[in-house]
Amino acid sequence: MKINATNDNGLLAAYAITLFRDKWQGEAVRNISISCAGLVDDNVVQLNLFDTKYKTLKNRNLDRTVDDIRKKYGFTSLIKLSSKSVGATAVQRAGLVGGHAGGNSYE
Repeated sequence: MKINATNDNGLLAAYAITLFRDKWQGEAVRNISISCAGLVDDNVVQLNLFDTKYKTLKNRNLDRTVDDIRKKYGFTSLIKLSSKSVGATAVQRAGLVGGHAGGNSYE
């Protein structure tokens, strides 16, 4: 799927969900992987005709703030509430490398 250049986390997640729903045929899913190519610098903002520039810039600033907090205090310092529900694994997997202990299996 080719999309317009963006670094909006919500928009990227929406594209990923759309792509998954288009391709998924009801079978069991073991792993999902997404790759990106043709990346561009983050020094420009593509404004949307249907959103105000303030909303676009507000979302961009929010994404950057979340990234900065996670860099300083770790991924689990800010998580979605759904990650605290029964069966959620984001917090448990935060310290793993590719879903594995990453060399810490003997600790």
